[in-house]
Amino acid sequence: MTRLQRDLPISRHVATQIRHHREHRNLSQSALAQALTEAGYPLDRVGVAETESGDRKTVSVDLLVAAAQVFGLPLAALLDAAMRCQICDGHPPAGFTCNACHRGGPTRKDPVR
Repeated sequence: MTRLQRDLPISRHVATQIRHHREHRNLSQSALAQALTEAGYPLDRVGVAETESGDRKTVSVDLLVAAAQVFGLPLAALLDAAMRCQICDGHPPAGFTCNACHRGGPTRKDPVR
């Protein structure tokens, strides 16, 4: 099993963001499904429910774009927090690599003694 198959944190995050923005706007799942369909991403209420609950394991780029359009948001608003590592917040210490996201910190200019 690849890492992608067992862990899809970005899709989970986007699904959570979709639910948050739907609820914040007092939209029902049916109303969101209709708006997404009108925005060019045909989806029914069950599809919205499956996405929000995580029963659908992936969120397509097409759904991401349609949801951003429906909510009047830039794509980054639905992705932002998902792109940051929960361990190092995207900024591991200098000279170290985060074990969670594998980002490397800035290299040290002076050798460590």
